[in-house]
Amino acid sequence: EFIGYEALEVSATVKGIIAEAGATDRAESGSVRLVVERTPFYAERGGQVGDQGEILGAKGARIGLVTDTQRPIGAMTLHEVELHAPVALGDAVTLRVDAPRRAATVRNHTATHLLHRAIRIIAGADAKQRGSLVHPDYLRFDYPLERSLTRDERDQTEAEVRRAIREDMAVIVAQMSMGEAVKAGADAFFDEKYGEVVRTVRMEEYSHELCGGTHCRATGQIGSFMITSERSIGSGLRRIEALTGATADEYL
Repeated sequence: EFIGYEALEVSATVKGIIAEAGATDRAESGSVRLVVERTPFYAERGGQVGDQGEILGAKGARIGLVTDTQRPIGAMTLHEVELHAPVALGDAVTLRVDAPRRAATVRNHTATHLLHRAIRIIAGADAKQRGSLVHPDYLRFDYPLERSLTRDERDQTEAEVRRAIREDMAVIVAQMSMGEAVKAGADAFFDEKYGEVVRTVRMEEYSHELCGGTHCRATGQIGSFMITSERSIGSGLRRIEALTGATADEYL
């Protein structure tokens, strides 16, 4: 169970260990993948990279560093771990997400939603998201357009996102049926698979999308926003890369 929307640290029990040679009851060192019954670690999906952090054992001693988090099968989360101490099935552990890294990722994800809206305002309604990458260091946004943005359009897009940040709009998450989401005007994306019940992320009347990712509580938490590049990545497809928060400040 993923509980990382509400918590960045949780106690759990080790339910599975996969070492290089396969499943095992105990591992002493090296790279392993761990399964627990609940986790605060967000697994890579929907364009957002997986969380990193640490796993602690008895008395808070570090067992290992979580270098990546993946979901290879359904909702099962695999924690890629570099062990510093032995771990065995049934061990009680504490999982702790790297909070500053998650916060940076969150800023970039919320900014991606604002950028999606802004680019459609400036470049036209057909400039809908065709791909994205949400990383703690930067964001990447792909959209269809047969030409490059003019310098004025790029500046306008940047200014529109910054305006939306200053508005400090509340970010509201809701669960609803797919039919309700469509009726409410939530944007869905061609390359995503959705169930009967979907998670939506709304920023007042500005942005409303189907999204399973982690987000700011309000747009003002994004802080700064800076477009660093806009280029072609194929016929009729463009890519914007941008920075937020302290990373944008440092760049400027």
